[in-house]
Amino acid sequence: MIKVSVVIPAYNEEKLIERCLLSLVKQSFPRKYYEIIVVNNASTDKTEELAKKYADKVMEEPRKGLLFARQKGFEVAQGKIVLRTDADAFVPIDWIERAWKNFKKNKKMVALGGFYFLDDNNFWLNTISRLTIFLNYWQYKIFGNIKKLSGPCSAFRKDSFDKSGGFDLGADPCIGDQIAIAYKMAKYGKVAFDKDWWVWFSPRRVYSRQKSGFKGLANDYFLYEGLGALYFTIFKKYPKKTFGSGWKDFRT
Repeated sequence: MIKVSVVIPAYNEEKLIERCLLSLVKQSFPRKYYEIIVVNNASTDKTEELAKKYADKVMEEPRKGLLFARQKGFEVAQGKIVLRTDADAFVPIDWIERAWKNFKKNKKMVALGGFYFLDDNNFWLNTISRLTIFLNYWQYKIFGNIKKLSGPCSAFRKDSFDKSGGFDLGADPCIGDQIAIAYKMAKYGKVAFDKDWWVWFSPRRVYSRQKSGFKGLANDYFLYEGLGALYFTIFKKYPKKTFGSGWKDFRT
């Protein structure tokens, strides 16, 4: 019987997806109780071929976009608990087991957030990453909920996710993937945070932003982390309608 589903969206990830899937098939949680679902999001490389070597299901989602791919994977998931990560991440051996125990211990919890460490030794980038973990942890301790469910490391009760309607496919992907879904899930129960539940992820996107200097890093770490919730609260899920052509989704 499948208890847990793991959903990984992938677009042209032939260089890193095998590392991700190898970490998922070697888990302390019994293999017969979880399934691995890869959603191939219109890749043109060997992503699909590699995914089929390890995944239980490889789904096709021809509509390009992270939210489309995430939603497709959640719809076909059979587990009572659905975990998600990214194709450029890889997970500790107890990643599934720790998430499962969190949900078993707290019946009122409908979603669980974790965090991610750079697969890199850059001191400043790792310091910023740990600072965001600290802020999320104290937000949870003070308010009882968190306002962001990280894309590379979060989990959901499947029945509560289905009740919520899932990801808003019309939302700006920057907001809809991590912040808007946290607000939606909070209507059905506790959105918790485990500071000791995490993954490693590739620094490639961070370094691509670093090329644009402090402005790029500030956009990634401070503007998004600090003002993302404000965007969603005030401007809802369509910031472009408010900011006009000045708004740019840095994840494109």
